[in-house]
Amino acid sequence: MTVSLNPREAWGVVLWISYPLLIGTIAGICMLYADWRQWYCSLRRAPWSPASWVFNLVWPILYCAMAVVGVLVYVEGDPGDPVMHVALAFHFAQIIFNGLWTPVFFFGRRIQLAFVMLVLTLVSSITATILSAIVYPWTLFLYLPYVAWLLFALALNFFIVRYNDVGIHDKWFDLRPDYDNKPSQQQATDTSGVGLVADEAGASGSSTQQ
Repeated sequence: MTVSLNPREAWGVVLWISYPLLIGTIAGICMLYADWRQWYCSLRRAPWSPASWVFNLVWPILYCAMAVVGVLVYVEGDPGDPVMHVALAFHFAQIIFNGLWTPVFFFGRRIQLAFVMLVLTLVSSITATILSAIVYPWTLFLYLPYVAWLLFALALNFFIVRYNDVGIHDKWFDLRPDYDNKPSQQQATDTSGVGLVADEAGASGSSTQQ
């Protein structure tokens, strides 16, 4: 494959190489600075969850594969072909969704929203896989392991959402960090009532002693 690139196209190649690697690096930095280990270890996780070093090995390889996919579609595609542009748009979107998962899960500890991020990543990745294969069929062999790993990650995330006490049915899109610890209005009313009864009891006791 011999390709002659003008300066503008060369900058495009640099963009599609650096973009996934930059997102992956930012996600890795988030893992270094987030105080997540004790919280994560307290979660009920799937019995088939791999060791941490497996994630540390697989994700960099997959991000590199996504960099190659972006370059292949950009270089081999016809600039006038709308399929190429749509494929790159979905490719771009799925990397964004993928990159957002780490801060949402480990920083925000919003495992429900992280699950949604993975669903969006998977849907956009499958779309990008099909469109990229139309532009350049060899990208299929790079995308299929990526999609397979996303399915595996989605199963792990679903297990965490399903088997941890996070109020899956009523807290899906609540982003308040103190949601779990904030008493409900009914609890606040009950607490106020208990306090009122206690005050009345104290007042009655004082009157009796007098």
